[in-house]
Formats: sequence, structure tokens, C-alpha cells
Amino acid sequence: MKVWLLTILFLCSVEVYALTASVGVSGGVVIPLDDALQNGYLVSGRVSLLPTQYISIYGEIGLGRGMVNSMHYSMMPFYFGSGLAFPAKRWLRLVADFGFGYVRHVGIVSNKPVSSLSFRLGGGVRFFQDIRYPLFFGVGIYRSFVGGSDCEGEGLKMLSIDNMSISVIFGYNL
Repeated sequence: MKVWLLTILFLCSVEVYALTASVGVSGGVVIPLDDALQNGYLVSGRVSLLPTQYISIYGEIGLGRGMVNSMHYSMMPFYFGSGLAFPAKRWLRLVADFGFGYVRHVGIVSNKPVSSLSFRLGGGVRFFQDIRYPLFFGVGIYRSFVGGSDCEGEGLKMLSIDNMSISVIFGYNL
């Protein structure tokens, strides 16, 4: 919780008047590392439209490791969301993302694939560098939280993934 508070305070301390909004689609797969399904890797990807000085579209793929607070065999979170980018420098973006979607996973009771509603919150930094206009690339360090609900079986079960990841970004200025 302290990390989240620090992240929010840090983001809010940047010039809010300079923020830009992005819209993106993201998806990922969780790969468990132990039988208890408490640790795992999250391989995720994202495609975003970013209206900054130029209209930019970029793709991002990342690999992270984190806690998988769930009794499920596997998860595939997908979400449609938007984000805020705070351009602290020309080459630096502080980002906060949020979105809603669904999580596809294996149900505890039925042992069959089921879908659940999900949400995602995240924040981090992205570093951009022009390759040769209109192409650019970047790297990102990102912390995200994906939560969802499983209504299968008895009562409501919460699913969550707390993840820290490093990503590679490639983009094109339209």
C-alpha cells in the first residue's frame, strides 16, 4: 500500500496541465512458478494510441514477475483502457493506466475455462528515443495490479495479480 501511495503522490506532483491521454488494448498470460500458484510470470502486450505532439501509435511487450493471489491454474487478463502520460521531459513519460475487461481462467469447481470481470491499475515510467522520424522506441518499468471476481461455485472469489515488469516499446508517429 505504501508503494501505491508513493506512486500516486509522485505522479500528482508532476505538472498536471501537461498531461496527455492514451487509449489502448492490452492482454497477457500468467505462467505459474510453483504448485501453490502464488508466484508467476506475467507476459503482457499492449497497443496504444497516444496523442502527444504527434499522433503516435505504439506497441509494448513486457515480462514481469509478481504475486498471483489466486487458486487458479492460469489466467489471461485482457482489458480496454486509457492512461495518462505526464511528460516530465521530452524523452520521459510518467504514466498511470486503468481499464476494465475480463479474465479468462480455469475454474476451481468446474475445472473448465470460465470468464470473469476484471479491472487493471498501473503506473510507472517510460523512456522514449527517436530512431529516425517517424519511428521511435523506448523501454518501460511498470507496476500493475489486475483484479477480478470469480462467481463460480460457492460465493464470490477474488483474483489478483500484483506484478512488476520491464517492457520494450516500438512506435510510429502518424
